[in-house]
Amino acid sequence: MDMDIHLKPLHFKMIEIANFRVGAMSVRKCQLSTIADSVLILNWVGSSSASQYVKELKDSTWLNANKVFQYCRESLPEHVEWLRSWLSCLDELCIVVGEHFPYGLTWNKNGPKLPLPTAEIRPVQCLQEGRTNTHGRTSKKVFHPKLSVQSQPDPVDVTKLFAEIASVHKNLRHVSVPDIL
Repeated sequence: MDMDIHLKPLHFKMIEIANFRVGAMSVRKCQLSTIADSVLILNWVGSSSASQYVKELKDSTWLNANKVFQYCRESLPEHVEWLRSWLSCLDELCIVVGEHFPYGLTWNKNGPKLPLPTAEIRPVQCLQEGRTNTHGRTSKKVFHPKLSVQSQPDPVDVTKLFAEIASVHKNLRHVSVPDIL
């Protein structure tokens, strides 16, 4: 499919972020796990059951979000506020996808051809899923990305990822509900 070529870079970046959820659970790890769980929600555009996909990922995001709420409620209220805003965005995305795109996007095959991505597409090695389902059981299924290419991924630098997140976070500003509407 032509869209796979365009979605590969985003897909690989999201899997790379999701790889950081493995390890000891500190406050920072809980926050990263919350983002790692929810960033994959952007793959709804290629899902044939988009509304169900978005709902399931939103629900799984709440597992780690509750840990962040528990750890940060008193000590880091700005993290709690940011997380509530993020969960609000996911709720709204769930509503929009459910109302307008329950079966994903339908691409116009007769439309103009999209240009090929200019960035190099990197593959991601298998991702260990250690998600806890609603019954408290942990699954250790190996997740193989559907999109693949032949070269090896670059090793991920945790410091670089945190610096990237910090620079993005520094440029964010609080937006109140009246400003959005």
